[in-house]
Amino acid sequence: MNVLFVCSGNIGRSQMAMEYFKTFSYGKTASAGTRVTVEDERIGDREDAQNVIEVMREDGIEMSSNTRTTLTPEMINSFDKVIVMAEPDRTPEWLSESPKFEYWEIPNVNGMPNEELRAVRNDIKSKVSELAQR
Repeated sequence: MNVLFVCSGNIGRSQMAMEYFKTFSYGKTASAGTRVTVEDERIGDREDAQNVIEVMREDGIEMSSNTRTTLTPEMINSFDKVIVMAEPDRTPEWLSESPKFEYWEIPNVNGMPNEELRAVRNDIKSKVSELAQR
C-alpha cells in the first residue's frame, strides 16, 4: 500500500507518520501540508520543528533533513490512501471528498511541550503500525 500523510504545515504530524510508515512498511510514502508557505525548506532549519526532531531522535529516527511540500490535487493520484491529520477547516474539499481520504484526529503539535509531544508521537506510531498491517 502507498500512503500520503497530510497535515497543515508539513512540519510535525505528517512528517512523523511518514517516517514511521517507512519503518513499518515497504510501500511508497510521502508527506505534504495544506498550508506550506515555503517549499523544499528543511524542517531542521525551522525553530518550530526542533521539539519534533528531538522526540523523533529519542525513538531512533532522524528527520531534520526532511523538506516541506505543499499538497496538490495531482499528488493523491500516486497513492492508495491519503491520511489527513490537518484540521477539517484546513482540509481542501477536493481531498475530503476523495475515496482515498481517511481522517485521523491528531492535535497540532506546533509549540507543544515535549511531554505532550511524546504522547502524540506514540499515538501516531501506533496508528501507522496498525495501518501498515492492513
